[in-house]
Amino acid sequence: MKKLSISLLILCSILINIGCTTSSKLKDSNIIDLNSSSIIENEESVQTNEMGTSEVKASNVTKATNTIKIPITLMAKDIKEEKNVKYLEVNEEGTLQDKTELIVNAISKECFNNLPMKVTVDRKDIAKVELIEPENVQNSRVSWKDDYLNEYIKEDTLSIILKNILQEEYKGKWIEKVQLYYEGELISLN
Repeated sequence: MKKLSISLLILCSILINIGCTTSSKLKDSNIIDLNSSSIIENEESVQTNEMGTSEVKASNVTKATNTIKIPITLMAKDIKEEKNVKYLEVNEEGTLQDKTELIVNAISKECFNNLPMKVTVDRKDIAKVELIEPENVQNSRVSWKDDYLNEYIKEDTLSIILKNILQEEYKGKWIEKVQLYYEGELISLN
């Protein structure tokens, strides 16, 4: 009986160790997925049968589109020299506005605690990015002004936003200039 309980204890610890190791590998993924990766076009295409399982109608299945991976440089915690890069999958046929919005949403999520950012791209390929304070800034844990546009980190904040939107290594048609605004005023390093 003693050998059986020791064997079960060892088996359980091995299974827990394997489960924890596998889940930690999944967390370190370098792909940022902001879109649904499902091939189902809409929820109406899913039907539930008598047994409670879901089935997909074949007529609503779409083909995968061509995507490109765009590198997103993330802000390293407390170390200015260290760079962390993840890749964002973007639809190659998408508009410049759509691609830029995906990048802005990704850096907002990954670097700036989901603080709101609004981007518009004009006909001259100039991206205008508005850094927007949360609606209830008094109850919010973070704000653009206090946490990312203060005198200590403002340069790093602007650098991360500019580098990610400009994508200097990208070979196709892309954003030529970026203008950053906070509360309606153009942001400068001064």
